Amino acid sequence: MRQFCRKMLENSATRVIDLTVEQLEFIIQEKLRQNHPEVSILTTRKVDIINLCQLFGWPRATVYGWVHKRHIPHYKVGKTLLFDLDKIETWIEENAVKTIKEIKAEF
Repeated sequence: MRQFCRKMLENSATRVIDLTVEQLEFIIQEKLRQNHPEVSILTTRKVDIINLCQLFGWPRATVYGWVHKRHIPHYKVGKTLLFDLDKIETWIEENAVKTIKEIKAEF
């Protein structure tokens, strides 16, 4: 990635001066997605239902059920469901089942 960034900067030094940090990050992420599709999921914090299911190994029907019941945090853009991985990770942690040791510690 470092070589890619350096090469990109060398090839378009005049354009880089006018770009914001967010624009540079977007350009880098897009180039990564084009060259390495397997990395794109990890560099993007919002994913669609297909990528969410691939990441966590959940059946798509189960996730659709959670969405319908509003159990899982999600966004709906038009007909597309999007999931913020940070919120999903927090949701998973909040729904963790307590161990016997944790339950005993509460008393």
